[in-house]
Amino acid sequence: MNGSGVAAVLTAAVEDGKTPGAVFLSGGAGQPAQAVVAGQAQVYGGPARPMHRDTLFDLASLTKVVATLPVILRLAERGELAIDHPVARFLPGFSGGRRDEITVRQLLAHTSGLPAVVEFWQLYTDSEQAALAMLEVPLERLLVQAARADRIIKGLAVGDAWSAITALAAELAGALQGTPDSGRVLQ
Repeated sequence: MNGSGVAAVLTAAVEDGKTPGAVFLSGGAGQPAQAVVAGQAQVYGGPARPMHRDTLFDLASLTKVVATLPVILRLAERGELAIDHPVARFLPGFSGGRRDEITVRQLLAHTSGLPAVVEFWQLYTDSEQAALAMLEVPLERLLVQAARADRIIKGLAVGDAWSAITALAAELAGALQGTPDSGRVLQ
């Protein structure tokens, strides 16, 4: 389906009330992304806000299984990432306040000590600002507690919100692939 076909489908979905709005990006290696934008970014809880190409979305629950996990697994398969590597190895800005000790495994297992909810999509309208803020999210738990929880729950997904974890893991994947925007789940 080409861009005009996607635009027609998204416009129809907005007009039929199936979704308030959507952004669809497509592209390939070395090709710029084509964008289709339709509808509103916000229709409840305040004034209507138009959708833009860089509108921030909280798609953490969907993104973790559809995008982040496959990318992380592929990078591990290629030997570019090991889940016990510190996140700061790939994202140097994710440092200080014991963040340097947080591993990819801890992000994926929700035992990194990151807070349960960080509503980036409500706090920031600019994806670059959100990405920078994400690197500086204060830890809620000491890593000793997080490590203990990691042993106790053996990787069950509790404790940290995917809004922060998925975004960091996607940023990490984008950094490893040399394309920072490829990991931007916040766009």
